[in-house]
Amino acid sequence: MMPLTRTQLFCPARLLIGDHNWLWPAIVIGTTGILITVLLNYRRLALNRLAIVLRVAGWLLITACLVNPLWSSARPRPGANVFAVIVDNSRSQTITDLDGRSRADRFNELLEEAERTESGSWLQRIDEHFDLRRYTLSDYLQVTTRLDSQEYGGQSSRLHSGLIQLAERFQDQPLAGILLLTDGNATDNGAASDAWSGLAPVYPVLANSALLPPDLAVHKVSASQSAFDDAPVTVQVQLQLNGVSQGSVCTSIMDADGNVLESQTQAVDDDSPVRFKVRPTTAGTVFYRVHTELQDDTGSTVSEATEINNTHLLVVDRGSQLRRVLYVSGRPNWEFKFLRRAIDTDPQMELIGLIRIAHKEAKFEFRGRSGERSNSLFRGFEESEQEIAEEYDEPVLVRLGTRDDEELISGFPGEALDLFQYDALILDDIEADFFTADQQQLVRDFVSRRGGGLLMLGGQESFRRGEYDRTPIGEILPVDLYIAATTAQSGVRLDLTREGWLQPWVRLRSDEEAEKRRLQAMPAFLT
Repeated sequence: MMPLTRTQLFCPARLLIGDHNWLWPAIVIGTTGILITVLLNYRRLALNRLAIVLRVAGWLLITACLVNPLWSSARPRPGANVFAVIVDNSRSQTITDLDGRSRADRFNELLEEAERTESGSWLQRIDEHFDLRRYTLSDYLQVTTRLDSQEYGGQSSRLHSGLIQLAERFQDQPLAGILLLTDGNATDNGAASDAWSGLAPVYPVLANSALLPPDLAVHKVSASQSAFDDAPVTVQVQLQLNGVSQGSVCTSIMDADGNVLESQTQAVDDDSPVRFKVRPTTAGTVFYRVHTELQDDTGSTVSEATEINNTHLLVVDRGSQLRRVLYVSGRPNWEFKFLRRAIDTDPQMELIGLIRIAHKEAKFEFRGRSGERSNSLFRGFEESEQEIAEEYDEPVLVRLGTRDDEELISGFPGEALDLFQYDALILDDIEADFFTADQQQLVRDFVSRRGGGLLMLGGQESFRRGEYDRTPIGEILPVDLYIAATTAQSGVRLDLTREGWLQPWVRLRSDEEAEKRRLQAMPAFLT
């Protein structure tokens, strides 16, 4: 403990010079008189020492009288100045030291003695000379009537912000000082130097013991996830150890129901972070709980200063909206069938198809059955839809998997509001002339502005053969359309550049070596 002494409360007494105008004349007169006295009585110095001392003392007294000395001591007028006493009642005060006593016990003992009704305690002496204000401080600064019998349950120790708040509250009042009872563990950032300019003197009283017990804490937890909602989430845990030199640390990650998903054990001298990979089973907000404990060489749990900081709650937002993908094809093929089959069991993916089953046709008299004059591809339309059926110069498109009858009713979207509702766009074997100039620029904006994904599949009317060279869509394709492609006939294997390895959709294994082994085990491509 650091007891509050009387010299810390009041300014010490001091000797002042009353008349500064006589300071140098008094020095000259006194020095001259002393020299004359010593010189005149030099021969009789051994016989009349007492007389000489008395004469010198007389000259010193005359010199002191000329400067008019004053004896000054500053004491506060009772109740004129404010003095604040603050108790840090955060949960860190409940930590028990090796001597079996907690910091809260030490503070309660000190405060119970100080709050006694009879005079004589240090708190009563402060109250006699100052306007005493009592406060508690943890999550925020709070006024209290008594300081004893505190409940130490605050979630944080906002010491810096609390002191600044107190200084702002008494900005226009005489605040003589602040007595702060704390363990010194502040959980908020230190304030700037200019923020403390108007702060009164702070007298800290620390309750820490030299016998600190070992403590293990979850210092920091972070989660990283890829663009795919069903991909594993990487959880990284950074631990902090104090007063621990031997043993091991067991760290576990649990789901919201308390089921342990994975546990890892490492030595106490290993300061590397602990990493977990978990795969959420549901969309939306998912909760995980990280717990760590200190163990000895036999695997038994070691008691710590506190176990409150051994657990951390982690929140992962997996999203709850469907990923909508627009598939545009120039002709019916097998790819759309297999794509739909692949995502049929994926609750987070929705595939919408816009497939052209016929190109533009010249307008002519088409006779199929007896008396039929409309295009046979539109056979089955009602009488009210004959105007649509006879538009021979428009491509015939089929919509699959739309939300309602209005979606894609006019074919490929021509407005940003209609196209930007999708998360990705797949172009399969369709030429550039299928899109208008505005639609091609819209696809470019879909990638550059909206951040949507674009995938172009090969075919007779894709890439160079689709005449995408020098078009807005061709500019965003990751291939060079100026150079004619060469085709290998057999034995083609996939190889990725460094930029390719950084793409999340190719990382199907935990590390690069496992990915390389996976690529080598794949069958070779024919073309």
